[in-house]
Amino acid sequence: MNKTGAWLVVNALEQLPISHTFGVPGVHNTEIYDELNKSEKITPILVTHEGGGAFMADAVSRTSDNIGTLVIVPAAGITHALSGIGEAFLDGIPMLIISGGIRTDVNKSYQLHEWDMHSVLSGITKRRTR
Repeated sequence: MNKTGAWLVVNALEQLPISHTFGVPGVHNTEIYDELNKSEKITPILVTHEGGGAFMADAVSRTSDNIGTLVIVPAAGITHALSGIGEAFLDGIPMLIISGGIRTDVNKSYQLHEWDMHSVLSGITKRRTR
């Protein structure tokens, strides 16, 4: 079996106390959603807006032993979710945010959703990785 990056993400999530993910599939995270749909441990909940998904993830962390998790696209997905992310951060509520990124293996001058998310999230998250 070929293990893709998306498979590794979902496999790692299955090792954590995560029962649901919230978010909107898009060009940067489609493969993750394909793998989430195969998971027997995690139920992906599709939302109509990332802001609502962020507050749902916050609620899961507040009301259960599970970690509220967002799976969203970069740039616009992040900006839409900022209120819910900030609310959780200010109250010390754990939340895991998974956002796809732009490709680094192509020589393009601009890509869809190319934006410095790490700078925007630096004030309302404990840690960011690339």
